[in-house]
This record gives sequence, structure tokens and C-alpha cells, in this order.
Amino acid sequence: MFHPMMMRRVRISSLRRRRILASALLLAALACAALPGVSQASKRISGPGYSTILPNGWRVSTSRSAGLHQLRAYAPRTTVKLLTIGVTVISARTLARQAGVKRLPSSPERLLQLVAKTPSGAAGAQVRTTPRPVRLARASGAWEVLEYILNSQFDVVQTNIVTRRHGRVYWVEMEVDKLVQADGTAAMDPLRSHWRWG
Repeated sequence: MFHPMMMRRVRISSLRRRRILASALLLAALACAALPGVSQASKRISGPGYSTILPNGWRVSTSRSAGLHQLRAYAPRTTVKLLTIGVTVISARTLARQAGVKRLPSSPERLLQLVAKTPSGAAGAQVRTTPRPVRLARASGAWEVLEYILNSQFDVVQTNIVTRRHGRVYWVEMEVDKLVQADGTAAMDPLRSHWRWG
């Protein structure tokens, strides 16, 4: 014999199943969004011993020579006038030879001063943030922020990050027009958080 309480139990059970299914779908969507490289708004880039992401639409060029690998990425000109990110990977031996030293400094802050440079055409360079400790995917490093005028046209903010791992020195730099510094931060932060050693 059918009882009204039976109908109520069926309705409650069905409602619970729907809630559980909705929660599972939401968790799956969040997990996919959190995975590196899954977002349609980014693309993965890589070089010797590392990989990370950049926003879609950026133009990327690379160059190689003995003990040196350089990657430079350019934001679409339709978005900003000046926004570039570079990743330079150089062997510790090559860098020591170029610097004319027998051994590279163990301090990341001193290594940063040895590696990081401003581009040709930069004038009036000033240190906005002195070298400070930072981590890049758990590797100890240092970062600093500089300001200068580039080619008498752009008021540039340059962020430098340097770290050392497995006989290589990694230098990440960002140059951005001060007027659109927020766009640079929006690109640099995911690059750092999605950095992986390979």
C-alpha cells in the first residue's frame, strides 16, 4: 500500500542526488581551471629546465648559442605600447667566464647584480626596489625593480628575478610602460605561479 511518507522520502532522496551531482560538477570545473595550461586564456612556454605560461596572443621568439638560451615574449601592440617579458638561461660556467670571475657569488642578491642589465637606450636608471629574496618554484632567488627612460619615449618599470639551479642561472625580466604597469603584473604573476622545473 502506498503511503504519502514514501513519496516524501523519494522526493528528498532525489533532491539530495541532484545536490550531490551539482557539487561534483562544480568541483570538477574548479579543478580543471586550476590545472596549469588548461585555461584557454594562456599558453605554455618552455626552455632549458623550465616551463611556465603566458597570456594568449603574445608573440614569442627564441635564440640559442653555446651555453645560452633566450626567450622573449611581446604583448600584442593593440593592447599596450610596451610590455615584454624575457627569460634568459645561461650556464654558470659561461656566465662566470663572461663576468671574468672564477666562481659566481653564492648570494642571490649579488648574482642578480651581476646578471640583470638594462637595455641599450635606457637612461636615468634608478633602483625602485633594492634586491630582495624571492622564490621561483621553491628555488631561492632575488628580485629587484628598476625605473628608467627608454629611447627618450617610454617611462619604463623593469622587474628582474634571478635564481640558480642545476648549474644554470635563470634571469626573468619584465619591461613595461609605467602607464600600463597593471597589465605587466597581470602577465608576470601567472608566469611566476605556474613556473615548473623540468
